[in-house]
Amino acid sequence: MPTTSDSSSDARVSPIPVTVFTGFLGAGKTTIIMDLLKSMPPNYNIVMLKNEFGDAETDSALVRESNIQVQEMTNGCLCCVLVGQMQSALLEMKEKFNPDRIIIETSGSAFP
Repeated sequence: MPTTSDSSSDARVSPIPVTVFTGFLGAGKTTIIMDLLKSMPPNYNIVMLKNEFGDAETDSALVRESNIQVQEMTNGCLCCVLVGQMQSALLEMKEKFNPDRIIIETSGSAFP
C-alpha cells in the first residue's frame, strides 16, 4: 500500500551563514560592520549577536540605527564565560528573526 509523506517533514532547512568579527578593543570591528551593512540589499535580513564585555551597550546603539536586529550578550566573553549561552542565543535569533545571515561581533577582550 503506497504511503504519502508529509512534505513539511521532508523540507530541508537551509543553513544560516554566520560571520564572526573579532579583534582588539578599538580595532574598528563595529566600523567595518557598519560599512558592510550599507552595501547589503534592503531586503537582506541580517541579525547581529553583539558581545559587550561590560554592561554598556554603546556600539549596539550605533548598529541598531542601521535597522538591523541586535541581540546582546553582556558581562562576559563569548569564547570563555558565555560559551553555553551562545548556542541558545543563536537558536533564539533563528526562531525570532529568521535571518539571511548572522553577524557575531566578539568583545575586544575576546580570545577566539
